[in-house]
Amino acid sequence: MYAILDVLEEIARACGVTVAQVAINWVMRRPAARLSQATERLNEVSAIPLSYPYWHQRRFGAERNPAK
Repeated sequence: MYAILDVLEEIARACGVTVAQVAINWVMRRPAARLSQATERLNEVSAIPLSYPYWHQRRFGAERNPAK
């Protein structure tokens, strides 16, 4: 993973743009399957965790509280 970041930084410096701009450009030009995988992973890591009673109910009480 750090190798990718090193190359992104190198390209960004050479082009006079930010690492984020290079990364976004790179992801946007990748095949759709890769983009959907990236989107899924980013959605997972950026999800706001449930507060106490809700995560506990979801984890331990799912069979008693079926989703509507």
